[in-house]
Amino acid sequence: MISMTQGGVKRHNQVRVLRAVRDASGISRAQLAEVLNLTKVGVSRPVAELVAAGLLVEGQAPQSGPGRRPIGLQLALGKFASIGFDIRVDRAIEVVRDVDGTVVSQQVIDLPPGVTAPALLAILAQRILTAALLPRYTIIGIGVALPAELDDSLRTVKFSLPLGWGKVPFCDELESLIENRYQVRLADVSGAAALANSRMGLPNLAHLQIGYGAGLSYIRDGSLGSLGLVGEFGHMPMLAGGPQCLCGRFGCLDAVAGFQVLVDGAARLGLAHTTGPGGMNDLSRRLSEEAGQGNQQVCTLIESVAQWLARVVAAVITIRPAQAMTVGGYPLALGDAFWQPFVAALEQLHPQAAQLMVKSPLGDEASTVGVGLLGAEILFSDPIGWAALHSGLPQLI
Repeated sequence: MISMTQGGVKRHNQVRVLRAVRDASGISRAQLAEVLNLTKVGVSRPVAELVAAGLLVEGQAPQSGPGRRPIGLQLALGKFASIGFDIRVDRAIEVVRDVDGTVVSQQVIDLPPGVTAPALLAILAQRILTAALLPRYTIIGIGVALPAELDDSLRTVKFSLPLGWGKVPFCDELESLIENRYQVRLADVSGAAALANSRMGLPNLAHLQIGYGAGLSYIRDGSLGSLGLVGEFGHMPMLAGGPQCLCGRFGCLDAVAGFQVLVDGAARLGLAHTTGPGGMNDLSRRLSEEAGQGNQQVCTLIESVAQWLARVVAAVITIRPAQAMTVGGYPLALGDAFWQPFVAALEQLHPQAAQLMVKSPLGDEASTVGVGLLGAEILFSDPIGWAALHSGLPQLI
């Protein structure tokens, strides 16, 4: 067992208290002590420190019985915000979120075709520095999700086939461009979506994201750490002699169950695919409608990818178990046409894994929600340290 220093224990309790209040706004100190298995003194100290730092506020909690109404704890709203960028191939979705996750603003930034890493970094830096000049919110940090493979530090892009990039020290370069005012946290799309799904009361989960590529991420205790992402997951070999993947090999997961499989299958059936924003969801919904109307060829196409993904999920849960599992990307837009054969196949392969599946209501928005949470994680990892470092910085909006 590794023992913590006194300062480490202090920070650990501050983090636990702040996260618990975030997850249960209005919670009383007595309830907090029970939830965290701490004494009243053990709760009072970090609460006092967080209130003094301006991160928590106290008010009356809901009355649950006779007697004096308890004091409830809430995050200090309207003061701190994170900036997130959900990067797609053709656009970036910029979202500013209050510390409790409430959207302050959201907009789409069109990206030039074949945007290079230096060009994207310059665009993001300009957006961040412009926002920092406006009054009201203090920036917590920056979260970015990319369709890319990352290194173990989650700070460097190893490569991105969808963007056509090689190695990019993304966080270092963006932090330099914004004059090191704020920390940048990076995730692939699956990691950002996993973080968002974990807020549905699922602090320990595995998330499979599938589109033109595939990614697998794990959340532990509500956070995405260095062990949270499984790199190059979409290029796991699935079928000897299968279709050729963009990576050059044959039979990869991307090649047998990626969205391009639906695009090619739909084209063979005379169903055109519209490219651009929303194209993936539009085709998926159309295929779902065709399946619902009894088109057996479309049903067979959807069932094929459902069975491949069921095999993947069964393997994931067998190798590295989780308390819950979610799937994101085009399968959610396919609806029951995908979900029913997927769960049926999974029940045959791994009944326990089928019981762990949770259908996320966030759909394609999961990664956009996740980037805001990713930036806020900087505060929730060391609240007092962050407050001391940033108390004199300019404010946002």
